[in-house]
Amino acid sequence: MNNYEKQREDWRQQFLTMDQEDICKRLPEVCRSDTHLILWHYGRQFAVDRESGEISALSDDKPVDVMPQLNIYTLADAAELPIQRNVFYRF
Repeated sequence: MNNYEKQREDWRQQFLTMDQEDICKRLPEVCRSDTHLILWHYGRQFAVDRESGEISALSDDKPVDVMPQLNIYTLADAAELPIQRNVFYRF
């Protein structure tokens, strides 16, 4: 397992602790089903399993690379930041 895969696993575990209802409220492009959070990312549709945190592609059968998965997990994390006007966050 390389460092990117370790980070992905850490973020997957972190996702499982996040308030998924709040993520959907703060990111209106994320749709919620009973089992998944669904979103588009760079022209591909992805599903994040709400129980396991695993990410799969819905728009095609291609495997999901590590970097898009990290982008999706960190997007969900950024959604948990408090909303303040005129405040810029560094990622």
